[in-house]
Amino acid sequence: MTGAAQAAPRNSRSWWVRPLKWALTAAVLAFVCWRAMGLWEDAARRPFDLRPGWLLPAGLAYLAGWLPSVWVFRLLLSRSGQRVGPLDTARAYYCGHLGKYVPGKALALVIRGRLIVGRGGTLGVGVLAAGLETLISMGAGAAVGVALLPWCLAGTEVSDELDQLPAVGFLLARPWIAVLLVAVGTAAALPVLAALFTRLAAKLAPPEARASVRFSPAVLAAGLAACSLGWVGHGVSLWCCVRAVGGAATLVDLPACIGAAGLATAAGFAAVFAPGGVGVREAILIETLSPRPGVGAAAVAAAVVLRLVWLASELCAAAALYYVRGVPPPNSPTADAVDPRSGL
Repeated sequence: MTGAAQAAPRNSRSWWVRPLKWALTAAVLAFVCWRAMGLWEDAARRPFDLRPGWLLPAGLAYLAGWLPSVWVFRLLLSRSGQRVGPLDTARAYYCGHLGKYVPGKALALVIRGRLIVGRGGTLGVGVLAAGLETLISMGAGAAVGVALLPWCLAGTEVSDELDQLPAVGFLLARPWIAVLLVAVGTAAALPVLAALFTRLAAKLAPPEARASVRFSPAVLAAGLAACSLGWVGHGVSLWCCVRAVGGAATLVDLPACIGAAGLATAAGFAAVFAPGGVGVREAILIETLSPRPGVGAAAVAAAVVLRLVWLASELCAAAALYYVRGVPPPNSPTADAVDPRSGL
């Protein structure tokens, strides 16, 4: 049987996938637009008040928020026998951000893996480490969002309604309990998560590295802790964007912004049909921030400005780092190979 004949059944079964992705993206964008129009009407069409002085801090805070993820990426590479320098690791990581805007988001992993080739790393292990780091970073974002959810609801009409439920009211009055529950639950789940990550890594690793891949709970805990700190930077960036569009956000709103940034970005990542999480991220940000007294309808403009600031920051970082390379270590691998004695 020819290759074309073998490919035909697969193509006939998957012809609907791309139209479904576009339909889902269109539905999400339609909801976001409908919700945004309603908020603007409720706010009596208040004028858009742009304060550009907040945009630069927003971009810098966003880029700084990925530095812990760069460290995790390099940690995973080093545990796999890849001797990639910090500058080359940062170059690969920040340039890889642009790949997430391609449907499927897998191109981001390929870019990161490709840019460490000849710089102390190999393509296959680089893609694997980038994929694992992404799962850790998005998992940390979701955990931070859930832990800070009481702060997101505090002082809103939603919290007034939920206070009628005894258990929920107790939690909203003591938001630190949510942080404690998430921390304890994550710690208890570390052995199971490490085993699942090891099995996933073994399936995705190059053939010569599959037998040696190990993902220890200690490495997973370090990665989650580091990436959780990174989400503080993303939340500060969102807070600056709220200020940039005229929102009266104060430091009291900062935990809510951190939680909203984590939840929205993790949900956008999970929505594989949406390039860069477009629509999904904005919907969660609007629904999370608009009930806050100091934000209101400014949440709509803040979500749009946040998208533009983050994209512009990624473009600037990629342009600045693409032509900058560190000194490769001696005897660095240049082929898609890995030390069989190493592992995660």
